[in-house]
Amino acid sequence: MINKVQAKGTYVFEQEVLLEKVYDLLNIFFGSKELFRRCDLNDEQDPLNLLHRRFFDRKVSRLMIEIAATLRVMDDHMRNLPSESPERKEYMEKVKHADQFSFGLFDDLNLDLRQTCNKIIHTEVFELHLVNGSEAHENDIVFQQDMGDREIHWQHYRDYIRLAGRRGKQQWFVLLNIETFVSAVVKLLG
Repeated sequence: MINKVQAKGTYVFEQEVLLEKVYDLLNIFFGSKELFRRCDLNDEQDPLNLLHRRFFDRKVSRLMIEIAATLRVMDDHMRNLPSESPERKEYMEKVKHADQFSFGLFDDLNLDLRQTCNKIIHTEVFELHLVNGSEAHENDIVFQQDMGDREIHWQHYRDYIRLAGRRGKQQWFVLLNIETFVSAVVKLLG
């Protein structure tokens, strides 16, 4: 297993550090559902609501860009190694497994991991979409105790992030599945 990748004396890629960022992305993204379930949505000063709304988008987009940019630079380095290099052969075998994932909801672009990283890096639009929560809200005591209908309707982020941009004059968009992206990166770095 490749733990560190040295790129011609300029960069050292520590895969554990990158995997930790992937883990952070997964936790932050899926943990947001529980935060929304606990927030007082009617109170803009609710501490949980305030923190979540203030930092979530920024944190997720920063982690995604850091992961994608690091993967791209690492990929460039590995592909520039001699074709007979054992390190390159091992890496390219892992790339094959990572590229078997379908990254978008409507994967008409048929993106591989490298192309997905490019889309993340070059996106001009980063949109999170909300979906209605199915569980009882933490503050909906009547519904939790089966004493009546749901009184608090709440929403949380879906599994997908919409990325959009343009390449030349052609516009593109991708509905990127976060869990799939994370799984592919883990397959690659394992």
